[in-house]
Amino acid sequence: MEKFRQEFAVASTRVKVIHPGIEFARFNLPNRAEKRAQIRKKFGLCAADFLVLFVGMNFELKGLDTVIFALAKAKEKLPGKAMKLLVVGKGDQGKYRKIADDLGVGEDVIFAGVQAEGIEEIYAASDVCALLSGFDTFGMTVLEAMAASLPVIISTQVGAKDIVTDGEQGFIVAKDDAETVSAYLVSLCDEPRRERMGRAAMQQAAQYSWDAVAGKVVTIYEKILSAGP
Repeated sequence: MEKFRQEFAVASTRVKVIHPGIEFARFNLPNRAEKRAQIRKKFGLCAADFLVLFVGMNFELKGLDTVIFALAKAKEKLPGKAMKLLVVGKGDQGKYRKIADDLGVGEDVIFAGVQAEGIEEIYAASDVCALLSGFDTFGMTVLEAMAASLPVIISTQVGAKDIVTDGEQGFIVAKDDAETVSAYLVSLCDEPRRERMGRAAMQQAAQYSWDAVAGKVVTIYEKILSAGP
């Protein structure tokens, strides 16, 4: 809506934003613990590893470099904590492997490539999802992660910030602020806090079923039609 209002002289009161929906049951797995163990074994991760998940088909646009910088800073703050980053998607792996190596976290960043199937199981294996895009009209990754009971760390440029209350279901930060992101990662290593925010994220995501989205669209049409010519 912000971009729309910049281009067209339309009062915000005349614009209604309806966010995308989600197949909630697909990501809210009843056998989460089982899938978590399987996926972690697949990628060589330990049960105790604190796992940050990044999902994106454009590493540069989605802010992977900031996530890697934040991971390195977080590990400095908690040297005794095993922290890993699982990168799912497509991009210049060589470039970002070098960034990780130069920061001393090359062994802690795992590139999984594009995962055509089973992404819901990868969410189940993770502890937090980060998306620090320079621009994203919405960012379905955020809603999927929330449905999987993950707290999210997203940039102010991600449209899905509309459905996240800062400090409740996750955190909203400037896209290049690796220092603040690292502090949030450290805070989410506290399991009770992480689980509390994850539950809040799941409860929020449950309100965005496709049936709920369709109902909102119907309501707008009914309002317009009832107004007459």
